Amino acid sequence: MEIKAFNGEYFERWRTWYIIFTIFVVFFVIFNILYWNFWGIIIFFIVLWIYFYFLLQWQKRIKIKFDENWVYIDTKYYPWTSFLGFTIEIDPVTRKVKNIVFVLQNGGYLVYTIDDDENKFKEFTLKLSEYLPVLEQYNQSFFDKLLRVLKL
Repeated sequence: MEIKAFNGEYFERWRTWYIIFTIFVVFFVIFNILYWNFWGIIIFFIVLWIYFYFLLQWQKRIKIKFDENWVYIDTKYYPWTSFLGFTIEIDPVTRKVKNIVFVLQNGGYLVYTIDDDENKFKEFTLKLSEYLPVLEQYNQSFFDKLLRVLKL
């Protein structure tokens, strides 16, 4: 079985988010120019470059598939023993399936936004549930919840 997904969690941002982000960037640059803090500007643009680099990496489309021994996520291979289970996140507004979350044995998790047909995803999760239990919830840290609210 195989489905298509984004390489991480994909956020659809509102126009307001981009306006606020642009105002923040302009304000920060002007503030640093007024106080002759050119190192601050250089470091800020390096951080921006890193942010946009990872943003482009997360928007890459990948394939998630599995067989009797392994889960294949893009170019990475995970044995079944590395997972506690998986859960499905549903968008509260549209009521459509949004993410599949693989919960790892070490307490971490992998979140992927689905980019495939809903029927194909249902078939995928039914087959996947033969190998991994479906979890009711998983633990997120405060920092992870904050990043998701801010859509970073």
